[in-house]
Amino acid sequence: MVHRHRAAAPNALWQADHTLLDLLILDEGGKPARPWLTTVVDDYSRAVAGYTVFLGAPCVLNACLALRHAIGRKHAARTTRWRLVKSTTLPQGTKCSLKSAAAPIQDAVMDTDTIYPQLTTIMQDVFDDEVLVAHPDLTADDVEEWDSLSHLRLIMAVQKAFNVKFSAGEIGKLKKVSDLVQLIQAKAS
Repeated sequence: MVHRHRAAAPNALWQADHTLLDLLILDEGGKPARPWLTTVVDDYSRAVAGYTVFLGAPCVLNACLALRHAIGRKHAARTTRWRLVKSTTLPQGTKCSLKSAAAPIQDAVMDTDTIYPQLTTIMQDVFDDEVLVAHPDLTADDVEEWDSLSHLRLIMAVQKAFNVKFSAGEIGKLKKVSDLVQLIQAKAS
């Protein structure tokens, strides 16, 4: 039996769903890959409020990006110039011959308002701590599970999520989360 919600008003209830698309694009290695689509749908009107397209398995980050798109302004979509930033979302109409699953996001250069929520999600996953929040002064000393092995897992997850690469020297200079954010911004621009 399928349970269908019946919202009483627009935006009273949203539903999210992941779907493997029936099309091929080139992944960062130049191999054909099937992208995923995550949609956020208004239960009342059945209108798509937001979406994200990505390669790899669905995760919380992708659902958050679709929700971010759903919440964001759309009135200027036709007149706004899209900027290329490294992300995991694709705007409508983007042609796919991508080096990775990165594409432009309207009004979002890799600023702290974009980076910190994504870092929070990554850190919660890496350190298995649902209440952990990334903030500028956070250090390894503040997180019980932050040891050398989890630090490497964090760096690898950050590099994958933001589609950036760090050198060993750059990683060695990181003392607090604000240093990591500055490095992400430098590499993503």
